[in-house]
Amino acid sequence: MIEGYGYKIIFSDGSWYWGTSRYKGVSPEMDGYFGSPVTHKAKWNDPHSKIVLKVFYDEQTRLDYEEICISSDLNNSKCLNEHNGRGFSREACRKGGKAAAEKLRGIPRTAEVREKISKKNRGRKLSPEHVQKLRDAERPPITLEAIAKSVESRKNYRHTEETKRKIGKGNTGKTRSLELKERISESIKGFKWYNNGVESTQARSHPGEGWAEGRLLYWDTPRNKGMKWYHREGERRMFAEDPGDEWVPGRPTCKGKRYYNNGSEHVLAFECPGEGWVLGRLKRK
Repeated sequence: MIEGYGYKIIFSDGSWYWGTSRYKGVSPEMDGYFGSPVTHKAKWNDPHSKIVLKVFYDEQTRLDYEEICISSDLNNSKCLNEHNGRGFSREACRKGGKAAAEKLRGIPRTAEVREKISKKNRGRKLSPEHVQKLRDAERPPITLEAIAKSVESRKNYRHTEETKRKIGKGNTGKTRSLELKERISESIKGFKWYNNGVESTQARSHPGEGWAEGRLLYWDTPRNKGMKWYHREGERRMFAEDPGDEWVPGRPTCKGKRYYNNGSEHVLAFECPGEGWVLGRLKRK
């Protein structure tokens, strides 16, 4: 007795669908069954026809035949099957992965999951083709709000000593190409340091009232512990307390300035201070 049959549905645009069905007591051509698709249901609204390929007398042989037919066409763009009983097509995997990522977006990963991902990716190198695809990928523009939020989250952040050692070890022996140097130069062009006496920030334009040009010193050494930078008319010094007398908190930029000394002291200036001064900085005693 016939157990079932295998069929192929042909569509007007040349695409097709493989399938099998159990015997329904009437001729397979006349049972009115045209498959039970999941991924391409709308396609069945287009003109199509069914071709009965083979009849079977046991279920396992019928299912094996379906798997063989689908497997060879699984990743064919014209084949509407996305699963062959053992695995999914690349397109189905891509859509499934995208849907899963959207579903999990915003849900923090546990430390165990992060460790598994890190262990799996450790030592992995991307192919040149993959790297090029990442470079060419279109990304949404970064908003000013996102930039401000990122800057705010890292304000006054300092790397740990262990992180500093890792960064130093990773950069040891590396040389930056001329192209990279030019890109870095372009990215920071126009930025200046400003401070309000308490904190420093980088900006292309003046932040507003209460801010002066220059960067505060945030780290202490035995020589400057508890001291702050002040400047006045091109001169800059460190004081433990506000010196008053038109001194402004902060350290001004010295771009274009050069060191001059008269044998006993040295200063930074755009031009030679006068007779008796020569180029160069004195060594610390």
